[in-house]
Amino acid sequence: MIKKFVILFIFGMCLLACEKNNDSLEYNAIEVAVENSVEDTAGGSSANINEDQYEVSSETSEVSQSETTSTQQDSTIDMSDRISIEVDPRIELISIIQYLSDYFVINSFESDYKDRIDDYFEEYRDHEVVKELANYHNAGFCYDAPVTLMLMCEKNELLTLSSEVTERLIERIGSVEDIERYISLCNEFIEMSNFNAFLEQEDKYYEEMIDAYSEKSTLDSVVRDLERYYGDIQNKYTIILGQLQDGSYGPSVLSKDGKYDLYSVIGPKGYTATNGKYFFGYSSSLLYHEFGHAFVNPLAEKYSDEVEKYSHLYEDHKDSMERKGYGRWNTVVNEYIVRAVEARMYLKQYGEDSYNSLLQREKSGGFVLIGEICDKLKYYENNRSEYKSFEDYYPELIKAFEIEQ
Repeated sequence: MIKKFVILFIFGMCLLACEKNNDSLEYNAIEVAVENSVEDTAGGSSANINEDQYEVSSETSEVSQSETTSTQQDSTIDMSDRISIEVDPRIELISIIQYLSDYFVINSFESDYKDRIDDYFEEYRDHEVVKELANYHNAGFCYDAPVTLMLMCEKNELLTLSSEVTERLIERIGSVEDIERYISLCNEFIEMSNFNAFLEQEDKYYEEMIDAYSEKSTLDSVVRDLERYYGDIQNKYTIILGQLQDGSYGPSVLSKDGKYDLYSVIGPKGYTATNGKYFFGYSSSLLYHEFGHAFVNPLAEKYSDEVEKYSHLYEDHKDSMERKGYGRWNTVVNEYIVRAVEARMYLKQYGEDSYNSLLQREKSGGFVLIGEICDKLKYYENNRSEYKSFEDYYPELIKAFEIEQ
């Protein structure tokens, strides 16, 4: 069996403490995500700008009482079965296949782990299965798309779809038949390489990776902040440590109860030769961003008519956005909103000066209207008695793109 490598967090009194403190955002390092992802339910990042920590200034926006009461979440709710850290066998599978085919979004760190992959899988590097999967990646089924498809499959010895594939994912690969072919090729690789034996070989290594990351994380406060701000509760939150990934993605998979299973698939920040391990570096900011896509992206689809009213603005953004892999207007809108919410949380924790510096960096990166989005969000924050959830406010938020031509 493909093993699950999971650590569940039992939070107990920490949750009660967080509820008492509305400023519970905890950042070990503030990082501004620069996305690599293309146009799906996920965002991705490959570069981060580290910021020093700041004291909260007197100008920091206050969280209204109505926001606190609108969270739809009681402080006594146990999150232990909703939050986990994993090395996911599905992600390792597709990452190793991509590594063998010299896929262009694999991290560049030399490591003992890659050496062990070379030793175990060398005879399959030029195999037709690897080459055919590489054709899909090179044709545009890349970045977050393969990762998302893997997470739509059950964690069994062989992959089987457990969730309905989105129309957008089908569009990106070509057809439903291509989805089926892609999964079949992955299963063929699992069988011919005895992939599960490699996972068993790496058991201890994966467990050490999880232990090292879990010591630094404050996932309970991240989830609480997100669900409070968006006024909605999702099904599960999972951080996946992708040993070969370059950057990060935030895919989500619809569960049977209509809520989403949220994932933050993150790549390492570096490699330490002395202990033979990657280090991932904990960042609340990155998690606010990646998990935030699951709250925001479905709204762009639901309110697509309103979003498309401003699609003419894509021409003004095209050069900078295409360099990031954002080829559609609704993808740009999602990035604007997720980044703006991230910035508002930044303000809450670090004050006006650092918030303004962050907005300036986002504008320099092509998100020139982020200030307008943030101004709209400020109204939302201060009127939570009127807007119980982010979705309630979304049609009004989109009007931030009404600018004079």
